[in-house]
Amino acid sequence: MTQVSSNPFTIQVQGASTQTGLTFPSNGDAPTTAFVAFQFLNVHQNGLPIWGPNGQGTTFIWKVKYRQQTGYYTCFFWGNNGTFYWYPGGHGGGVNSYYGCHPYPSSGDGTGTNHNFEISCGRGADHVTTRAGGTHPPIKDNATWYTQALRTIRNPDGTKKHIFYVKLPSTANADVIEYTVAAADGEDNPPNPSVTFGDAPWDTGTLSGRSLERLSGTLRHIKIFNRALSEADTLAEAANNALVTSQGQASVWWMKINPKPDDLLCDAGTGRNPVWGGPTRATLWTG
Repeated sequence: MTQVSSNPFTIQVQGASTQTGLTFPSNGDAPTTAFVAFQFLNVHQNGLPIWGPNGQGTTFIWKVKYRQQTGYYTCFFWGNNGTFYWYPGGHGGGVNSYYGCHPYPSSGDGTGTNHNFEISCGRGADHVTTRAGGTHPPIKDNATWYTQALRTIRNPDGTKKHIFYVKLPSTANADVIEYTVAAADGEDNPPNPSVTFGDAPWDTGTLSGRSLERLSGTLRHIKIFNRALSEADTLAEAANNALVTSQGQASVWWMKINPKPDDLLCDAGTGRNPVWGGPTRATLWTG
């Protein structure tokens, strides 16, 4: 194990030979009704409101490899830990104040077997069009690692921009999805704000109350910042195990480079440590 020092944190980073990660089940895997996710609860009261403290944005970085499955995927969501349709009188049956990035079925429903990367945000919409005007289907061979990031930015007019980098270090237009929601969107906290990795938090625990939206793959190298890092800083943080930028050091909210099912303690010592959403956990991946 190598010790990496970066002001103001001293971080222990495991060597490449001891990389670990979390392997999450696919839709339909037993136990079929289990909610398999780790969560940060009440994030709006713990330094991570939806658009960051004082609207300064957020940045999420992660590495993931996907397996083929039918239907919806989840990598992570900032959103309600409960019903998806909590927003009274809202568009789309009451949907508001959430975002997430993952593959989305081209059929638009739970029967789809072909997928494109998307930003899920706004009022129940799914945005798959890249800056180049096409789509970006993921490779789902359980071997291809993607380094990905999401930056959310509150614009001066109150609108909020989401920028999803699907294949870092590339920032080419064909590898970036960008979508801006209205100023009125995301201004109300859901009943139970959470950040959830591995499964969708909507009406958790019952097949009748939600569609299965599991990760179906392996996740590691996660960094969360409670501000919108610059694109250059995002690229640098995505490429390194340590915190290597001054903005990253100042705004790290949680990071875990080599997570294990029984070890999700923050590498940066923030004291923000998630909990598993139920008795069934992801399994250990070792590289």
